[in-house]
Amino acid sequence: MGEEVERVEPSVEKGGWDVIVVGAGIGGLSAAHELARGGARVAVLEGRGRPGGRILTVRPEPAAAPVELGAEFIHGKPPELLALAREARLELEPVAGRHFELAGGEVRPAKDLNDVLGELERARPTDGESALELAHMRGLDSEHGRWFQHFVEGFHGGPADRVSARSIIRQASVTETQARAPQGYGALIDFLSAELVNAGAGLALGCRVETVAVTGEGVVVRDGLREYRAKACIVAVPLAMFQAPRELGGIELEPPPPEVQFAARRFESGLALRVTLRLVEPVPFQAALPAGSFIHALDEDFPTWWSSSDPKDPRLVAWCGGPRCAKIAGERRAGAAALATFARLMGQTLTEARGFVRDVYVHDFGVDQLSRGAYPYELAGADSEVELPIFAGSPPLLVIGDFFDADEVGTVAAAVKSGTSAARTLLGSGHAAAE
Repeated sequence: MGEEVERVEPSVEKGGWDVIVVGAGIGGLSAAHELARGGARVAVLEGRGRPGGRILTVRPEPAAAPVELGAEFIHGKPPELLALAREARLELEPVAGRHFELAGGEVRPAKDLNDVLGELERARPTDGESALELAHMRGLDSEHGRWFQHFVEGFHGGPADRVSARSIIRQASVTETQARAPQGYGALIDFLSAELVNAGAGLALGCRVETVAVTGEGVVVRDGLREYRAKACIVAVPLAMFQAPRELGGIELEPPPPEVQFAARRFESGLALRVTLRLVEPVPFQAALPAGSFIHALDEDFPTWWSSSDPKDPRLVAWCGGPRCAKIAGERRAGAAALATFARLMGQTLTEARGFVRDVYVHDFGVDQLSRGAYPYELAGADSEVELPIFAGSPPLLVIGDFFDADEVGTVAAAVKSGTSAARTLLGSGHAAAE
């Protein structure tokens, strides 16, 4: 994964499609896969030069374990995503997820974080408070409040005074169990792309859609140069692409479904940065920790770290979420900040610490014009009467994404669930039926 290519055949320009899917992230590919399996003629248009969207898996060399630059974990036990993983014969390994604090060169259990997670388990959904207001309501002292803010901004990617308290309580149980794929999430993208091409679907890369219009005869999709027509359309792009005006790279829907306008007011796109350091050998504090551990250093630019799953190819992943990402945005700056944090955690000079590092990998989705952020979070004060999931509009136009599932907002699982459900809706309505 990760190579930039211009187009994958068969070309979509021949027309005659039942459904056009805009976006070849995991949601769009899942929708297209379900449609093709149901007998529909499907074309997928993707603005990037690669499929996968915010899943970005690269391999340092053919025999090496993959490096994730985007999504990595499966949270909880989402049925649609797990079914897809089984179909793709993707191996999954559980992540123990024990938390440790690294301070003054010493590693110790992160007791304050475990206390905070316990408070979230005992809390009950509220009407419209922010996460920060929830911390005050639970009577957290200053140190526990620091850990609470660290968790909210790291996991949800947004400021604690803007993230909905209801959403973090709702998703707290999802963080209890985690898994990851040793082959990398990119194996799912490879599987879905191959399945589509083998089914005769069109997959056009480097095709940046600007407008999607519903007409009396179906749907017209336009990029900067061409026009594509189909009976129906599924739009599967990040929420921020609907929030941005077309002149700044956003997508316009004609007419705009009210549900999309509602979602644009209810959610924001969070910021997150991850940097993977591929190491020469395991470092002392890494080797001393149980497998699957998370390491926290609250005062650092990158306050959360974890190890890769392959002890023969040691890595450390540096993670930063929320407002603090703004000061280290950009791949070069993020990589330098991660190395500087690594040196401080090691208690060494930057030159000494660099001796442990073979390679540095980073991709900043916050400055990526086709993502405009890492993943969405629900805003405090959003209308609590609306139940999710919902589908924007109705056939022949459906909008899907990781922001249409209240229990798993911002996850790969939410995108897969949304895409699969929308495809089944189209197949059941008759709008995706081949003539």
